[in-house]
Amino acid sequence: VQCVGCHNGTVPPDLRDEFSYDSLLDGYVIPFESDKSILYKSLLGIDGISLMPPGAQWPASKTNLVKAWIDQGAKDN
Repeated sequence: VQCVGCHNGTVPPDLRDEFSYDSLLDGYVIPFESDKSILYKSLLGIDGISLMPPGAQWPASKTNLVKAWIDQGAKDN
């Protein structure tokens, strides 16, 4: 919900409900490889990827959920 404020079809990736999964798998998420996924790197602000959301890193509990989802294959569920 928080991310859609900016990623609403004007700033990639498009995270509106009907587009988010396909948009994330179009270069932002590499299934089974969180360490190579832009989405995960952006949540940590590492490897030259800007921190998202800007200025406010998510708690580890939330970033770990994203990491686990990616590392388990980034299923559309």
